[in-house]
Amino acid sequence: MKFELVCKECSTAYEPAKISICERCLAPLDLIYENRKIEKHSLEISDRTIWRYFELLPIEDKNNIVDLGSGFTPLLKYKLSC
Repeated sequence: MKFELVCKECSTAYEPAKISICERCLAPLDLIYENRKIEKHSLEISDRTIWRYFELLPIEDKNNIVDLGSGFTPLLKYKLSC
């Protein structure tokens, strides 16, 4: 498992699911990632889309990905002219 959901109030841990609040105390859940190293080169050589960060996203199965082809928009310096 790459991550788990943990209640901010009572620290109850949940398996990844489609819930966002604690079933015991109704507090919000935090997404806690497994402590592991992400290799920088794996991000540099992969797709130029958001899915290059798949290892960091809370998605277990790549078959659940829906992609509209967006992402990796370059940032451009804005120059204010008055």
